[in-house]
Amino acid sequence: MGTLEQAIGAELKRLRESRGIGQEAVAAAGQMYGLHWTQATIAAVELGRRQLSLGELALLPRVLKEAGLTDGRVLALSELVPAMDEEVLLSPGLQLPLRVARGLLERENEKAGASTGQVMVVPMKARIIGEAERKAARLLGVTPEAVMAAAKELRWGSLTARRDLQVSWRAKAALKDDPRRLQAIRGHETRRLIEELRMQLKGVAKKKRRSRS
Repeated sequence: MGTLEQAIGAELKRLRESRGIGQEAVAAAGQMYGLHWTQATIAAVELGRRQLSLGELALLPRVLKEAGLTDGRVLALSELVPAMDEEVLLSPGLQLPLRVARGLLERENEKAGASTGQVMVVPMKARIIGEAERKAARLLGVTPEAVMAAAKELRWGSLTARRDLQVSWRAKAALKDDPRRLQAIRGHETRRLIEELRMQLKGVAKKKRRSRS
């Protein structure tokens, strides 16, 4: 018998993979809300090996929206619990069907909405350096900060964000034929975007040389 945390983790994985979004992108979105998440954190959550704190659970729906997993809306936490009859452990001495656990969360969400109204939570402005940025910096022989600056000039937001957006577009059709293609698609898009960054960085270098002469 699984736990409620495992069920939520499995739903997170399903949402993420259905949109071709990497674990690193979800971790980066969490960092924008001040959460010390890494790709390994998301992997552990999806496997049910890491419990989320109350604060992390409260922020999770907004993190998923920021990462592009929810079509631009903030989910209710109950929506991350499948409406199934499979029983899960809520505590060592209490087991309930997932459908009932979802119902409990739905009622708690209604009470919170009635008593406090809509709460605005704004992500922190943070300089997030992901593994994609570090990899690109190594390949291009520049600093991760230079990669981030070039991505900003290209209006990408970040290399990680642009890669995952491109992957999500291509993956929707490709994954229907072969789910294993996601990793290949992500690698291809990363290499292609790094070449665009290379050209952008060369242009910046040329401008600097002209300004000095």
